[in-house]
Amino acid sequence: DDDFDDDDVDEELLAAKFRIDCSKVSLLPRQEEPDFVLLSCTGAGAAKQMEEARGRALNQPNYKMSENESAFAERDMRRTKTAGEDRLKATGLAYTIVRPGPLQDVPSGLQALVFDQSGRVRNSIGTADVADVVVRSLHEEKAVNKSFEVCYEQKSDLPAGLDSYELVAHLSSLETDYLKPALEPLERNI
Repeated sequence: DDDFDDDDVDEELLAAKFRIDCSKVSLLPRQEEPDFVLLSCTGAGAAKQMEEARGRALNQPNYKMSENESAFAERDMRRTKTAGEDRLKATGLAYTIVRPGPLQDVPSGLQALVFDQSGRVRNSIGTADVADVVVRSLHEEKAVNKSFEVCYEQKSDLPAGLDSYELVAHLSSLETDYLKPALEPLERNI
């Protein structure tokens, strides 16, 4: 640089030695948003999906897996899913894990969504609604370091008050931010 003047250099400063001992540097991000959103699954219907795939591969549309094969498929899928989720949690990244119920190709926004962490989710959900939840999770502070299941609300024949899920938020159809109130009562992973 032409503006640098050699006369401005302090000879004592140049002769001084600088030393810092550091055994660990740790940066703590503010974690206002997830760094990573993992689209996982609840595991509901995994054996049925595998059965259908095998039937197509074998060109046998009525193919049925044995009870043992079905149980093995469910267990293997859960083990693989859990290992992937655990690895993400161990990275130190701010994350969100979304576990949708069995996927359907249906129009979005027509049914109420249920968010839960109990592993009870067995109902289906549309792919477009799952995509919306994932995209909204990318920019939602309440989604940081949380894992949750999401599915469509099941119409219940039970009397009022005996439904299988607790209503945590009721939003009008004009409300655009449904994710924040749905995730607020859910617990963060440790």
